[in-house]
Amino acid sequence: MENKNRLIDKLSKNDIKGETKMIEEIYVNYGDIAATIILLGTMAVLFFLFFKVIKAFKRDAKKANERLENEKENTLLLQKRIDDLNERVEVIEKKLSMGE
Repeated sequence: MENKNRLIDKLSKNDIKGETKMIEEIYVNYGDIAATIILLGTMAVLFFLFFKVIKAFKRDAKKANERLENEKENTLLLQKRIDDLNERVEVIEKKLSMGE
C-alpha cells in the first residue's frame, strides 16, 4: 500500500512538472485493410476492363471503315469493268448490224 502511495505521489509530482509520459497504442484493423485492398483492386480491374473495351470498339470501328473503303474501291473497279464490257458489246453489235 505504501508503494502504491509513493507511485501516486511520484505521478502527481510528474504531472505538476509536465513530465507525464503518455503511451500511445496503435490498433490496426486488418479487416479494414483487406476490405480496402479488395475495393481498390476491384476498381482497378473495372477501369482496366473499361479501357480495354473502349480500345476494342475503336479498333473494330477502324477496321470496319477500312473494309468499307476497300468495298468502295472494289465497286468502282467492277463498275469500270462493266462499262468496258458494255462498250465492247456495243462495238460487236455495231459490227454485226453492219454485216446484215
